[in-house]
Amino acid sequence: MPRVLDSLLARGARTLRIVPRLALVLTMALALRVHWMSFVAPHDDAYITFRYVENLFAGKGLVYNEGERVFGVSTPSISRGWAP
Repeated sequence: MPRVLDSLLARGARTLRIVPRLALVLTMALALRVHWMSFVAPHDDAYITFRYVENLFAGKGLVYNEGERVFGVSTPSISRGWAP
């Protein structure tokens, strides 16, 4: 009986060493996945800013669509900085 108990305790100790490592690996995988999924967002924001600056250069003002006076640029200082 003591051998069986020692075997179970050894397995339990091994499991206790594996659990934190597994949690670390899963957390790192989740963080990497979130990073990959959110990597596209800055590109969209840049194209929005380009559109605002393009309209500003054309003399339509700092607008996304001509005739719609809605503030939607997330980087107004950069947009104004690119203006002549």
